[in-house]
Amino acid sequence: MSTDHGFILSSAHYQKVHQEIQGALEKSDLDAAIAISPENIVYLSGIFVPTHRSIPDRLYIVLFAKGGASSLIACNIVERRVRPQSHIDDIRIYVEFQQSPMETLADLIKEKNLEKGKIGIELESLTAAYYQELLNLLPRTEFIDCSIFLEKLRMIKGEEEISLLKEIAVLTEKSIERAYELSCPNDTIGSVKSNAISAIGKFGAEHINFCLFELMPSEPSAMEEQTAKGVPQNVKAEAPLIKEDLSGNFKGYKTGAPLAEGQLVKIDLSGNFKGYMSDLIRLAIVGKPQKKVLEAYGTYMRIHREIMGTMRPGKRMCDIYNFCQQRLQEVGLIQRGPHIGHSIGTRHHEYPMISPAHEEPLVPKMVINLEPVAVVPGLEACRIQLEDTILITEDEPKLLSTYANTNELYVIE
Repeated sequence: MSTDHGFILSSAHYQKVHQEIQGALEKSDLDAAIAISPENIVYLSGIFVPTHRSIPDRLYIVLFAKGGASSLIACNIVERRVRPQSHIDDIRIYVEFQQSPMETLADLIKEKNLEKGKIGIELESLTAAYYQELLNLLPRTEFIDCSIFLEKLRMIKGEEEISLLKEIAVLTEKSIERAYELSCPNDTIGSVKSNAISAIGKFGAEHINFCLFELMPSEPSAMEEQTAKGVPQNVKAEAPLIKEDLSGNFKGYKTGAPLAEGQLVKIDLSGNFKGYMSDLIRLAIVGKPQKKVLEAYGTYMRIHREIMGTMRPGKRMCDIYNFCQQRLQEVGLIQRGPHIGHSIGTRHHEYPMISPAHEEPLVPKMVINLEPVAVVPGLEACRIQLEDTILITEDEPKLLSTYANTNELYVIE
């Protein structure tokens, strides 16, 4: 797959998706399923509108009736964009601020003789006000939440989706590498971030989900040294970790501050390519790396590959998490975080997560991001993390983010 086609999946792909949802409906007690979220609208219809997430009350709705044709409801403002993109022929348009999308949906349900049926609806993406309006319009219809029903359909990827996710993973790797290549000691935090964002935009991302940045010391802070020696912590240590908050600001640092010798740099970059998500983490060291950091990174990567090697069909997500925690502890590293990875596709964090709470077993054609966090004892402000995209196959897992040589840290010099 190349960028020449603009990351667009074929009509044959969507026909197969529609067959799969019909097959799932036939096995269920539902008469229809209704999708509303941006990730399911992309997945089921091929429609990607950048403002879908930022203007959530401008609803897009897909209805699949058991044994019948699918329908799409969209706003008149985006009609010119929606019609050429949609792989659903029956498109119903409502006029924003003059018609409620719930009224259009209720009319469609009545037209399909479903008003006395049992309908699954994606309640996670529907406001309480809209849902109450729908209940008032259709008092005889039984609605149940079908969010998990749809998430499990998206969990298994088609061949074209797998090719696309591989391509955008590699493009995201290249974007991070480009940012590191253009950087040198004394460059600013802001310039490194800008280079990563510019690169992924040039590679075709229509939207930047996030570009998170951390600076970490590769030597113990004054507080850590005192703690290690058993000295009372009566000296105020410098802030050991520079981490971006949700507003895009850096706690204790200005974006114009320069990089410093010995700092470990982490870029966590995610792009949106026609509704499909990438998400990769790569690390760099500013100047000459300390021996302790190189050794810890080498150990971390060995465990990272061991974890990946266990990701075979039948393995439960919670078991992968527990294996990671055990192996990191055995080699003297400390595992951090409530999860160590997630499925990925049209949503950044798709179901299931690699966490203690998810017992979903791996099956072929799942695409999983693996991203454990490890802390180096005696260097608690230094968190080592790498994120890769992995395909589950019938046998050994297959790495999709294949561009970078992750056996070595990038060096900013």
